[in-house]
Amino acid sequence: MKIKIIDTIFYVLNKFIAKILQNYLILRPGDVVFLGNKMRRSIKNIFPIPGFQLRFIILGYISGLVLTILYLGTFFLYIKKNFLEVLQMSTLSLEVRDVLRTDMENVIQGLIIISVLFLIAVVLVCIFYSHKIAGPISKLIRTMDEVLENKDSEKIVFRNKDEFHELADRFNKVISHLNIKNNRE
Repeated sequence: MKIKIIDTIFYVLNKFIAKILQNYLILRPGDVVFLGNKMRRSIKNIFPIPGFQLRFIILGYISGLVLTILYLGTFFLYIKKNFLEVLQMSTLSLEVRDVLRTDMENVIQGLIIISVLFLIAVVLVCIFYSHKIAGPISKLIRTMDEVLENKDSEKIVFRNKDEFHELADRFNKVISHLNIKNNRE
């Protein structure tokens, strides 16, 4: 199932890259662009545990979407409604009212643009942070598999900004303990 999802992601990325290349380079619509092994590796480096990371990103996006809807809903329900009522009751000339109404519409458009940028930022932060979590877990799983296959495994070293350094230290202690125990036998 995971392989099928990853293949689907690569297929979509191929189509996306082909579309970009058609727009910016002179390619015919029938030409196909394939992701090379290097590109596949870099995507796997960014998404070492795609299922977890996708759930993490979706959760972050939904949270950001709910906050955005609450924020915009509050603005639309209270501020715009009250502003328009005050505007109708005012003794200002029609030209001034139109200018103020136009300004309000510009503010609304600006808020919508800011909200979209906020949602994009939320997704990017979720991708970045999920990588900081999934990368070390993936490395730990690979090392555990090596230990289970009785291969000599090196110490796990995470990048400074990754999470789970304490887990890596404890795992390294367990491996050292197992190596010492195996050497005695």
